[in-house]
Amino acid sequence: NAPYDDDHVSASVISCRKDHSNNNMAHIIKPAVAIVKDLKAYNEAGGTNVGSQTWTARTLNTIEGESWFISLSGTTGFTLESGMYEISYSSPMFRVGNSISRLYDLTNTTEVVIGDSMYTEAAHNGAISFGNALVTISSSTTYQVHYAASSVRSTDGLGRENAYYSDSPSVFCQVKVTKLK
Repeated sequence: NAPYDDDHVSASVISCRKDHSNNNMAHIIKPAVAIVKDLKAYNEAGGTNVGSQTWTARTLNTIEGESWFISLSGTTGFTLESGMYEISYSSPMFRVGNSISRLYDLTNTTEVVIGDSMYTEAAHNGAISFGNALVTISSSTTYQVHYAASSVRSTDGLGRENAYYSDSPSVFCQVKVTKLK
């Protein structure tokens, strides 16, 4: 006997329908990724930092990668459309004493996450504060990376310049934004 003769009829029906509402984003296979950064010219330092432990926004002036869901907001922020995101950032400092960073929701005036605490004194070199967050937002929201430091350092408190590779820019604060849905 054959496995499927006339006495053993088998049928399957598969029904497919496209979701036109864009509310069900489960069909996205690859997340979209953008990098926002403070990009300066070769041999240009990150800038003079503010001391006295005052929260101050980092410069963000360049978007790389996929940018359909993100835009720059002035010279210090970035705006995301509604959705779910993973946001990771790095905030370098150089010889500024005690310092810390945070991701700040400017639209809702809320601290999202505090980054690593650092200590960089005159005899020590720089350090980088990292922070990571998952956010779900229902409307357009603007974010900034802030830092606070205990002392001021002129010219390069916000990071040492690239002084060795003339064909490459100096890069300072960086934010990786992954749109998850």
